[in-house]
Amino acid sequence: MMRRGLMIALAGLLFTSASPPTAQAIIQFQKEFLRFYGVDKDAEEKSEFAQAALEAKCYICHQGKKKKHHNPYGEHLHDRLDRQEDKKNTEKITAALEQVDKLPSNPDDPRSPTFGDLIRAGKLPGGTLEEAKQEPALASPAEPAPCCPRCGRPCQHPCNCPCCPLSHSDTPPGSENTPEAANQAAAIEKPAEI
Repeated sequence: MMRRGLMIALAGLLFTSASPPTAQAIIQFQKEFLRFYGVDKDAEEKSEFAQAALEAKCYICHQGKKKKHHNPYGEHLHDRLDRQEDKKNTEKITAALEQVDKLPSNPDDPRSPTFGDLIRAGKLPGGTLEEAKQEPALASPAEPAPCCPRCGRPCQHPCNCPCCPLSHSDTPPGSENTPEAANQAAAIEKPAEI
């Protein structure tokens, strides 16, 4: 009986140690964030930002229920900090916060407010709490690359483009299964009736 209990405990230990680590927010990162931006969770009167940050918790940097995705602000911090190596390095965390504070909140618009500007305006740096709780949208499949640099037709062989640099033997796998390619192939294979 004792041997069976030991085997079950050992199997449980092996199962939990073999499962991949889950992504989760690091409490030290959150504490340094709150300290850096002067948020006192014990203060009787809290600013609008302090209330939002304390309510958001992990969603300051993360997006979605599983917290394995980062919002734009969290992506920048994730690029600068290693979750395991830096969790006790308050100097490195502070340096990363200082750097990200100065970055534009919209990378496509360098004139957009910085993350720090958003925070000083009382807003969460990665968007609203409601946005952060939503799972991120899945990336849409990429458009087929144009095969012809001159006419820009999509790479669907046979393309019958007279200026296409690719021969039909260079057809990418799977591209011949498109409806357009099937119609073109049928037209080529079927001789015109007289």
